[in-house]
Amino acid sequence: MSVVAPNVSALLGADVAARLIAETGGIRELANVPACNTQVIGQVKRNLATYTVKTIMPHRGVIAQCDLVARTPKSKQTKVMRLVANKVALAARTDAHQTVASSAFGQNLYEFCSNRIEKWLEPPPARPPKPLPLPDDKPRKKRGGKRYRKMREKYKVTETQRMQNRLSFNPNKGEEMIIDGDGNMVGLGMLTEAGDAGGRLRTLMNQTKATNLEKLNKRMARKQKRVRLKAERTGNISGLRTSVVFTSVQGIELADPNLAKKRKTMRYFQKQELLTGQD
Repeated sequence: MSVVAPNVSALLGADVAARLIAETGGIRELANVPACNTQVIGQVKRNLATYTVKTIMPHRGVIAQCDLVARTPKSKQTKVMRLVANKVALAARTDAHQTVASSAFGQNLYEFCSNRIEKWLEPPPARPPKPLPLPDDKPRKKRGGKRYRKMREKYKVTETQRMQNRLSFNPNKGEEMIIDGDGNMVGLGMLTEAGDAGGRLRTLMNQTKATNLEKLNKRMARKQKRVRLKAERTGNISGLRTSVVFTSVQGIELADPNLAKKRKTMRYFQKQELLTGQD
């Protein structure tokens, strides 16, 4: 093997190299095999009668018996076999075409694979200890706070803007357009249907609320109306109510403002007595 395939023997060992060349039929035939197929040369076929997971491993050929793969943990053996198969293809092509039997190239490949495997098997570097904070170090100021929250509330999207940016899925119902102060056409989106869209945004009529002064004025007006109606029912009429009538003949005339209502309920003789002033 030191004459036929010195570089392959230096990389895999004489026994494994001899089995590999015997499987392919010669060093030149081995040189023509690509590296992806070199890994599975000599693989034992699966037999349903004798197949067990412990004795036969898939995608493992003769290369799995070399020293580089055998001393590697099982979790890394597939990765190491792929590396060794690539280097075996280079060593076989060198042996097939060199004129002088030399194993220097094979020894260099063996050292390269050994260093690469040792690098893969190194434990990860330990984490450096985390330094302790300074004893008098003050906590840094973080973003946020009361002022930042107020700023966000000031510039956040309102419910009116959110409903205006929405579009209806109904293609038959177009978007209502208005003209703003600059003379541009602005779409209202679903703002006109905000009450139907979720009920959060009320219509303009329901949204306008009366102020406290308006409520007070309405309450006082209702109270005065109740007092006036009560006085009319009891017959006690306030003296502040005017009974002065301006006529074109007599000028100023004192008249009873409730006389028109009394005439509707009076009989004929009561009206005559009222006109003549007799009891």
